[in-house]
Amino acid sequence: MVRTTSHPTCPDDALRTPTAPPVAPEDRPDGTPRPSRDRPWYGHPLLLALAGAFVLVVAVVGVAFGSIYAGADIPAPHELALPEPSVVYDATGQEVATLDPGAIEANVALEDLPPHVPQAVLAAEDRDFHDHGGFSTTGILRAAWANLTSGEVVQGASTIDQQYVSLAIAEIDDSFVGKFREVAVAAKLDDELSKDRILEMYLNAVPYGRGVRGVEAAARTYFDKSAVEIDVNEAATLAGIIAAPSAYDPERNPEDARARRDYVLRGMVETGALEAAEAEQLIASPLPETRDDPLVQHGDDAYFLDAVRDAVPELLEDPSVDPFSDLAIHTTLDRRLQKEAVDALREQLAETEHSGALVTVSPGNGAVRAAVGGLDFATQEFNVAVEGSRQAGSSFKPFALAAFVEDGGSPQSPVHAPRVLDVPDGAGGEAEIHNYTQRGYGTISLHQATVLSANTAYVNLATELGYDRVAGMAYDLGIESELPEVPTTVLGTGGVNPMEMASAYATLAANGVHHEAHIVTRIETLDGEVLYEHEIAGETVLQQNTAAVVTDVLVDVVRSGTGTAAAIDRPAAGKTGTTNDYRDAWFVGYTPDLATAVWVGNLDNSPMDRVTGGSYPALAWSAFMSAALTDVEPSEFPEPDLSELEIETIDGITQARAEDDDEPTTEPEPSPAPEPTTSETGTTGASPTPEPEETSTGGTTPEETPSETSGPTQEPTQEPTQEPSSEEEGLLEPGGGDGSSEPSPSEGSTSDGSANDTQQTSTDDSSSSDSSTSEASPSPSPSPTG
Repeated sequence: MVRTTSHPTCPDDALRTPTAPPVAPEDRPDGTPRPSRDRPWYGHPLLLALAGAFVLVVAVVGVAFGSIYAGADIPAPHELALPEPSVVYDATGQEVATLDPGAIEANVALEDLPPHVPQAVLAAEDRDFHDHGGFSTTGILRAAWANLTSGEVVQGASTIDQQYVSLAIAEIDDSFVGKFREVAVAAKLDDELSKDRILEMYLNAVPYGRGVRGVEAAARTYFDKSAVEIDVNEAATLAGIIAAPSAYDPERNPEDARARRDYVLRGMVETGALEAAEAEQLIASPLPETRDDPLVQHGDDAYFLDAVRDAVPELLEDPSVDPFSDLAIHTTLDRRLQKEAVDALREQLAETEHSGALVTVSPGNGAVRAAVGGLDFATQEFNVAVEGSRQAGSSFKPFALAAFVEDGGSPQSPVHAPRVLDVPDGAGGEAEIHNYTQRGYGTISLHQATVLSANTAYVNLATELGYDRVAGMAYDLGIESELPEVPTTVLGTGGVNPMEMASAYATLAANGVHHEAHIVTRIETLDGEVLYEHEIAGETVLQQNTAAVVTDVLVDVVRSGTGTAAAIDRPAAGKTGTTNDYRDAWFVGYTPDLATAVWVGNLDNSPMDRVTGGSYPALAWSAFMSAALTDVEPSEFPEPDLSELEIETIDGITQARAEDDDEPTTEPEPSPAPEPTTSETGTTGASPTPEPEETSTGGTTPEETPSETSGPTQEPTQEPTQEPSSEEEGLLEPGGGDGSSEPSPSEGSTSDGSANDTQQTSTDDSSSSDSSTSEASPSPSPSPTG
């Protein structure tokens, strides 16, 4: 039997451990008593100090706020000074012009405006306008959070009251103290004036770009009508401009302006000012038409000034800056060279209906000395010099040559130049690449292929190098436009503008050192605060000998190749370019002192009548460079060293057609360079008659081509001393045209010698709609060029 032991039952509290009596806190080792944990917060010295500091700050802020509030004097709109026009200076510091379209000072009463005008402004700038007291605490916090999470300033917090205060009181800046003052004065403004009065004052003071302030002036400037007459579409467009006048100008940046207008229309729906159906109908409609009056007209300098105006907001990285107002803009402009550029283009194209552009750059620092984007800014505002996107034709080939030489290849390397090549067209099909003469040259040196401007040879070279390598070299030298990486890129099918081409060739002239092409050197406020300053920093992108080797080849293009019409009384290097259907014609060249690109074409991208790079563009280049360098001592290019370069066989695309196998493999016999001639204008140059390049290998002369001339129907105003012969044009290209896939007259011409479209390359865009391209956005034909 198991015994169990029982215990008497005890209450629960008898089993608990007795609670020890409170013990006073022990002293610290130094003998001072430790603080009691039961001491209230105000017994903590640190917390007490913080609380006191907070009360003091609040008191100081309150006193400051009250002081600013009491002493604020807010000018009315009619008391505000109109903005001072921005002043533009040339490279010598002389004033060129003011960017002032003639600001209109005109106020309008709120009650006279149709309701949708102020409603559009409220939707764009301050949707809580009627609910806050001059400033919005929630708006400030919302903007601070948006800017913090995005890592940049993406949202502002200024109410319409604050914006007016900032416009009316010049001393208020963007610092913390300035913003504090702005808020205080905005609160007083809201207390003392009605909402309608504040809105009216704002509408008559806010800048709208183009040097104007106020909605009435804006309506007249943009739409040539009073603000009381504008419709909802126009009101929303104007309201959208306020946030960033330069960025949202509907003429200069239509896509951004339309997106901003749509934002305003949706805001009007949100605020109840517009029905959703009407807003959607307006969003589906185009922007309203704006006045087409030129925004800057200053004679020969107009296109350069237009480029300045467009550059300023980008350089300041602040789209709210109006380049028309309150700035001193220092530029690279050489007014003498600008006039010479205008004169050269107008003289050569006087008897044609074509447009033209010319940009010249100093190789040593990238300064753009002249920029002409058309023949008359009053009738053609579109600035081809800096905004155009045109195919470069064979003037693009030197970029591939530079890549080959930089990789160690010699221009004496043999390359196959068959009559035609089949290459991928980038869309899953094939394109036919022809030489201009519809003939093959067999195997020739790369040097000779450049002088002959043989398309098939250069497509073979690009295939050998890799199409990305060709595009990469173009970027390194100064091209900024995006380029396709396809076989025809080497033939200039990517869209570029004259400033890019001049910049890239300037890198060759500077012995491989690239300087960013720039037209603005410094921007200041009218009281002297520097907002931007250009830093001249060259980057070596080519070995010096590579640049010298490429230059040596391009000297022969001018001396005895397709660019003889560009010859001047000093060493010059350059390359012609002509695209399919003669849509674009180029000559780009340089001396050690200047690099200049000349383009001739039609703004709607329609074909010209057999105008080639070796005709009007080369003659304009020669006329300009001769005048520009009149007082400059001639200098020589560096001597190239070919001793370390490898003579490599360039295979490229080896599947040439069978009929090309029997083409001659020898190069043309050497021929002396043309003698310089003097035109009626006094310009020293050379006859545009292209002759075979002088070579070290010798050889026989290629067979003669049909004797039918193919130069421009209208003679250049600078008369050559000798007409290009049909034989020479067949060997090279008419007057320098280099590689549109036009047939020779016997194979594909009509009876009058014009090109027969049926013999074009398979990707020739002669039947496309390119000719309908608007003046504001001329685009290149996508077809392969030469």
